Amino acid sequence: MRTEQRTLGWIVLALSAGTVAVFVPLWVPLVLAAWLADLLAPLVRRLERALGGRRTVAGSLGVVAVLLLATPLVAVAFAFVARARELLAAALRSSTAAGALEDIAGVGPAEPLPPSPAFVVGLVREHGAAVWQILASVAAASATAVIGAVVFVVALYGLLVHGARLYAWAARQRALDARATHRLVGAFRETGRGLIVGAGGTALAQSAVATIVYVALGVPNAIVLGLMTGVLSFVPAVGTALVWVPIVVVFAFTGHIARAVVLALLGMAVISTVDNVLRPFLARAGSLNLPVAIVFLSMMGGLALAGGWGLMLGPLVVRLAVEALAIARERRALRP
Repeated sequence: MRTEQRTLGWIVLALSAGTVAVFVPLWVPLVLAAWLADLLAPLVRRLERALGGRRTVAGSLGVVAVLLLATPLVAVAFAFVARARELLAAALRSSTAAGALEDIAGVGPAEPLPPSPAFVVGLVREHGAAVWQILASVAAASATAVIGAVVFVVALYGLLVHGARLYAWAARQRALDARATHRLVGAFRETGRGLIVGAGGTALAQSAVATIVYVALGVPNAIVLGLMTGVLSFVPAVGTALVWVPIVVVFAFTGHIARAVVLALLGMAVISTVDNVLRPFLARAGSLNLPVAIVFLSMMGGLALAGGWGLMLGPLVVRLAVEALAIARERRALRP
């Protein structure tokens, strides 16, 4: 009997390890789908009530809403990465630090302040064409990207429609007790809400504000630099200043003193303070229970370990580890 149980235990262990190995390559779309399904769950429940209990239709509408929002964001992300690489390559070819700054945020002759309508129309035309080019390249994406997109859509639909039943089934198969399992699931959900709503929402707001300021001041590459400002807002203490301070320096050294002063004032009073204004509101919907410095370091570690997607893997692993250590410490304290 013991031999049979031991054999069954090894079979279960081997099959479980095989299941993990099958799903590990798909962890990015699966984690994103789980986080978004958690965020969209209240909306889907309201839609279900409005549609007379049609959960399938409500889940489908949730997926469509995500796709409509994600498509332009993906296009902008591709355009940003491509343009940022071009600017970085140009800066690296410069022989001096001043030349590198001018390649990235260089300014030519003074432009009207604020920009003329013709400037705005030209900006829209230029980036509109870029968006179409990016959409064309996305359509011809690699098989891996296509598989990831399909997995994401299928997983998101399944979790929106059958998430409660899937969670109940997983809870019955758990190896830990219900309280520990609930806490780890809560840490997983908290990480997703904190990164998407808290950190992501603040970064998008700072990108939008910075882009408006850069465009109004006639800064070249305003959209790319605005998005870069949002990305660097994750850096503790200095954050957005890593972008707008060098632009102030370039303005000053190229004779645009008024613009340098205006950007410095707006950078300190507006761009850098958006985080402080929005964070209390966004924290209600999603906050990550980790120090800012730890979040940043875990992002950098994840980036080095797993590439771009490591930016979310690092904080997720660290947050789950912190929760697991807290559970273990509490269990040890309760032992006689």
